[in-house]
Amino acid sequence: TTSKTLHRGGIFSMDISAGNSNDTRVCTGSKDKTVAVTTLESITHGKACKPLFVSHHHSAKVGCVAMQQLQLNSIFSSQLIGSASDDGLVAIHDERCNTVVASMTNAHEKPHSIVWHPCKEHLFMTAGYDEVIKLWDKRDLSVPMLSFSGHVPLTIKKQKRIHRPAFIIPTNKCNESNVNKDDYILSGSEQSGCLSIFKYDSDTSQHNDGASDTPLGEEKISVFSRGCLPDKLVGDVGSIAIHGSNAAIAVDGGNILILSPQ
Repeated sequence: TTSKTLHRGGIFSMDISAGNSNDTRVCTGSKDKTVAVTTLESITHGKACKPLFVSHHHSAKVGCVAMQQLQLNSIFSSQLIGSASDDGLVAIHDERCNTVVASMTNAHEKPHSIVWHPCKEHLFMTAGYDEVIKLWDKRDLSVPMLSFSGHVPLTIKKQKRIHRPAFIIPTNKCNESNVNKDDYILSGSEQSGCLSIFKYDSDTSQHNDGASDTPLGEEKISVFSRGCLPDKLVGDVGSIAIHGSNAAIAVDGGNILILSPQ
């Protein structure tokens, strides 16, 4: 155990880089308002564990951290770290130069999720305790590239639970030059009893070049499809884990569904 070497409060989120076995990095977000990065090897030393990077940018609990994963020459490497906090900020940290390279105050009323696109290095999405998921391009954070809505029932006036969305990309799409441009986002929502699927053209994530009549940041994507949970499962979709084109869906009550495209 690292004791309180990394954090003085509870850890609410953790992510790891997919790097090589000699340099696997672990990122954590805590109730003590900090984001920390260390190595897996350092953690094995218990109380002697030393952080490589610590950010004190946030003024409230850090509920989500996400390390960017980019595939370079068949090796995955973490470039940037995203964080979402109860202070209302979504931030992007660069651990290499120990700085905050971007900080957004208007992403959501209370952001709880940030997810990097698995293929496109400039893109990430955010979600919070509201009815909208937003896709961003880190080169211009003045407005979101796209907004997604319709997954939250109209009867919900105030969300109280976290439903973290996930990108799902066709197998090997990152390595293919001639592929279908459609990307998908999966999300649950409070009291919906289903899994919502959004479909969008990934090329719209390249800055609006005037080809569309819709001003940048105003294009809203509705739910493409909904999958109702089996009758024997009562509750909502919680966590979603993606592997290739397959998805593992956690449902209230301790159940896990494995979904594969047909």
